[in-house]
Amino acid sequence: MSWDTHGANFFAYAFLAIPIVEGGIVMKKSTKTVLSLIIMLVLSSLAIIGVNSVNPFFGDGGDDLSKSITVIFADENGGILFSEEFETSSEFLEEVLTELDEKRVDLSFEVVDSDFGSYYETFTLNGIRYGGAINDFVGLFSDDTEYSTDSFGAPVIVDGNSYQSLSMGASSIPVKDGYTYVIAILVRLL
Repeated sequence: MSWDTHGANFFAYAFLAIPIVEGGIVMKKSTKTVLSLIIMLVLSSLAIIGVNSVNPFFGDGGDDLSKSITVIFADENGGILFSEEFETSSEFLEEVLTELDEKRVDLSFEVVDSDFGSYYETFTLNGIRYGGAINDFVGLFSDDTEYSTDSFGAPVIVDGNSYQSLSMGASSIPVKDGYTYVIAILVRLL
């Protein structure tokens, strides 16, 4: 008997509890059953992974979650300071604004935490700070009627389009494909 055969037989006998017979290895019935179950589990796992990669009902099907949205920054008169259409996989508006903040060196936000969550106090664009004065503040608006309301005042008119005030904070507003989100300066009359 050569060393290779002897080594394989030793391994089979010592670690797998498989009896060795002259001329080869013979498996016990219980060992065959265990190995069959292991093989079936591995094949089932591979099949589930394969189904998940092509079936949208079983989770992330790849880049299908990408959304095309428009983000507009507007001044207190409804003038467009900055507008960008882009693709994002962000789930909430706060993530989109963070993504924009990281992408553009000329944009930054001042975010304040409160008992009611975070809100945007100011934004700086091209070196000019908007909001934060005693009578002006940053408001969030959209053409998504599911999450907007007119109970917080008149809509913002930007480039002839009307956008309603969002009823929740940016961290709670889901981003939807095809919608526009406006970050505008509002002036309070004192």
